[in-house]
Amino acid sequence: IGKDSMLFNGTFYDSLNTSSLYQNPSLKPTLPFANNSITFEFSSLDFTNEKTEQFQYFLDGFDKEWSNWVKETKAVYTNLPEGNYVFHVKTKNIFNQESRESSYEFTVLPPWYRTWWAYVLYVLAAIGFIYAVVTYTTRGLKAIIRERTAEIMTQKEEIEYKNRNITDSINYAKRIQEAILPPYELMRSRYPESFILYKPKDIVAGDFYWFSDKDQKFIVAACDCTGHGVPGAFMSLIGYSLINEVILEKSITDPANALDAMKKGIIKSLGQKGQSGEQKDGMDMSLVSLENVQEGNKTIHKLCYAGANNSLYIVRKGELIELNADKMPIGIYMGIDRPFINKEMILEPGDTIYLFTDGYADQFGGDQGKKFTKKRFKETLVKMGNEPLYSQKNSLEETLLTWAGDEQQVDDVLVIGIRIS
Repeated sequence: IGKDSMLFNGTFYDSLNTSSLYQNPSLKPTLPFANNSITFEFSSLDFTNEKTEQFQYFLDGFDKEWSNWVKETKAVYTNLPEGNYVFHVKTKNIFNQESRESSYEFTVLPPWYRTWWAYVLYVLAAIGFIYAVVTYTTRGLKAIIRERTAEIMTQKEEIEYKNRNITDSINYAKRIQEAILPPYELMRSRYPESFILYKPKDIVAGDFYWFSDKDQKFIVAACDCTGHGVPGAFMSLIGYSLINEVILEKSITDPANALDAMKKGIIKSLGQKGQSGEQKDGMDMSLVSLENVQEGNKTIHKLCYAGANNSLYIVRKGELIELNADKMPIGIYMGIDRPFINKEMILEPGDTIYLFTDGYADQFGGDQGKKFTKKRFKETLVKMGNEPLYSQKNSLEETLLTWAGDEQQVDDVLVIGIRIS
């Protein structure tokens, strides 16, 4: 092995100190991987003709088969892998007589980097490396998370602050909007049997109601401005201002004429020209004038109604009478510039009139998530027609909540009920 290191002298000896071919286990060497190149030299004794002797060898664990017969007396193996080996050799003479086989067993150890303790070190090193990477990465991620969390918390606080300011402003606007609405006590003093169901979708509303005494008439309006929430609330302020101007200041108490005047006011206020792409903001409205006329000992209850898209319902003795609105809003509409038309009727004691916007009928809900619809709204009014009006308000509200279920309110809701006594 190596350059000139003798590993075996060629003869084993048994317990009787006699030459033997048997290799005692104690004489089976274990070689370090650095000595994995080995040269075997062999010879045999023959008294006939030594020059004609031939040898054949085989390294079990490396060679796949025996070598050819050769006269060379040396076999060289270099860079043997780790493992157990047995070298076999035999000879034959000129008469082709083969000798008994001689063998030599040995083991080559693996290099240090392929030993079990090296693999343990590799595993430990890998674990250490992974731990270091994970620790380093985790620290970085934690730092990033802390920074992002701080940023998010700062942004959250800013958003909450802005939302509080916006909500406070809208709540203040709600108080202003509620302050300009007429007091219900005025209606109740004229019609003790009455109610107002008013449910804004958001804090402020685009729907509003209006009523007042003027020229011996009690005038009531249910108004639905374009949009809801803040945009609708702005429109409602314009509408409320116009209805005060038209009816209270200009004394236009005829419903159709009042709607015509308000239409001109809306067009002027919003600068509407009827051009393509222009915003079609405006209002839908039911406007009713109620007048009691004394004829002898009899009081005649006169109703005059005009509507912009919103009809008027009257429930009389279990039947519903519908006064249809003009199919146009208060504002620019598809180039249509015709006047609104009055619908007049003599009311009887016990008649109940209903002014409303479309929010109630348009509410989604039920088992299939569909609209409540005007048809169902009419059926509800007829069904509860004999109930006191304070009870009707509660019934309408409960019906709407039951129908909506988990659905959100889709629009402002306004229903006004007045019973003639």
